[in-house]
Amino acid sequence: MMADLIGLDSCGIELNPSPVEIARGLAVGACSNVRFAEGSFVPTGWEWEPPGGSGRCVGTIGQGRSGYLQLGWSLADFNFVYVFPWTREEPMMLDLTRCHGHKDALLVLHEAERGVQIYRGGRLQL
Repeated sequence: MMADLIGLDSCGIELNPSPVEIARGLAVGACSNVRFAEGSFVPTGWEWEPPGGSGRCVGTIGQGRSGYLQLGWSLADFNFVYVFPWTREEPMMLDLTRCHGHKDALLVLHEAERGVQIYRGGRLQL
C-alpha cells in the first residue's frame, strides 16, 4: 500500500483470505489503489527441489491457486518484489525469482535471522 501511495503500481498476494480482506479494507480507508490477490505467491507449475533433496519442497508456503492469475500479471512483470519468508525459505525464494522473476528486478527478503537482504539477479547487493 505504501508503494501505491507514492505513485507505484503495486499489489499484494496472500493465500489466507482473512488478511486479504483486512488489507482491502485498509486500502479503501487510505484511498489506495493497491490490488490484493487471494492466492499463492508460487506461480503455476513451479516446483523446487532443495539441494541434495528429492521431491517437491515448498517449506511453509501453502498450496493454492496462483495469485498472479487474479492480477493478470506474472512474477516476471515486477521490478521490485518484497517477501517475508519463513526461516530457511530464503533459498527457495531466490530460486523462485531466478526461475520466474524479471532478471533485473530487486528482491527484498525480510529474513528473520539476518534482517533485510536485497538481491538483484540472485546476487546479494551491498
